[in-house]
Amino acid sequence: MIKHNHRVTRCLELDLRCRRQVLVESLQKKDMAVLESLSVEVQVSEQEKCKTRQKRKFNALLRSSQEWKTQGFRGHASNHPKWVVNLPSRTQSSVEESVLSKGLNFAPAPSTIPAAHMVAAVESGLRCLPEEAAKLARTKVPLRPIVSFLRSPTHQLLKHLATILFPLVGNSPSHVRNSKAFTEFIKPQVLSSEELLVSFDVVSLFTNVPVHLATEVVQRRLKDDVDLKNRTGLNVKEVMMLLELCLSATFRCFRGGVYQQTFGTAMGSPVSVTIANLIMEDMEERALATTDIPLRFWKRYVDVTCAELLASRVQ
Repeated sequence: MIKHNHRVTRCLELDLRCRRQVLVESLQKKDMAVLESLSVEVQVSEQEKCKTRQKRKFNALLRSSQEWKTQGFRGHASNHPKWVVNLPSRTQSSVEESVLSKGLNFAPAPSTIPAAHMVAAVESGLRCLPEEAAKLARTKVPLRPIVSFLRSPTHQLLKHLATILFPLVGNSPSHVRNSKAFTEFIKPQVLSSEELLVSFDVVSLFTNVPVHLATEVVQRRLKDDVDLKNRTGLNVKEVMMLLELCLSATFRCFRGGVYQQTFGTAMGSPVSVTIANLIMEDMEERALATTDIPLRFWKRYVDVTCAELLASRVQ
């Protein structure tokens, strides 16, 4: 149904462009300007109507949710058979009913990447931009090679390595676990008139991480980790051999061809986030230990950093 709707939408958009071209060739510029202005007004009006309907539905759901909470309609799905309708003849287990009762709150990972839907969504967003900006976005913005590792030969091995390496992350004072932790930290901070709050963002972190530097940092951290033997039966040499194998297995298919990423870690790999965090921790520890710039705090979440600097040191 979704693919059919996308096809219909594309056909209608093509027909609309053809009709617009006919009008441009037939009408004078001032008449065409008036017509386009009216078209925009109608579009805005319809969007507002749609937004109003959605808000009304959402408020109705909120009221219904509050009624369930106050009247005690919370419990297992088996107590509310209308929540789950069993269409097959096979009886569902309690676990299956529990999963189904979550509705849209349960989102399993897709078995295949919905590339057509993603492209259609991007194109829909580009159409909301001015024509020149849309052209620039289509031609001048480089794409990132993001690959799903779900069915790759190394996927399970990558997941296992990620569990081994994950405890190595977050041991530096600059580490931020999540947005809640950062909010709790930043709320009591008060800046003087001579201080500025600045932020830094690493461009394309994963694909710019040198693999040789990543393996050096990981190996050094593993040798210093006294708890490694409690997480795995592998020694440091064996972990590094498996990690080097996974970091070099960056093959991908695109339009019938097979390609290999020759630099950086792969976006989509289960271990790339951990590797990137370890690299950032190592680099910032060395940088902060040698800088002559006074810093009251320096907090980082993966590739985004927030720090306090003296205004006189900011250019």
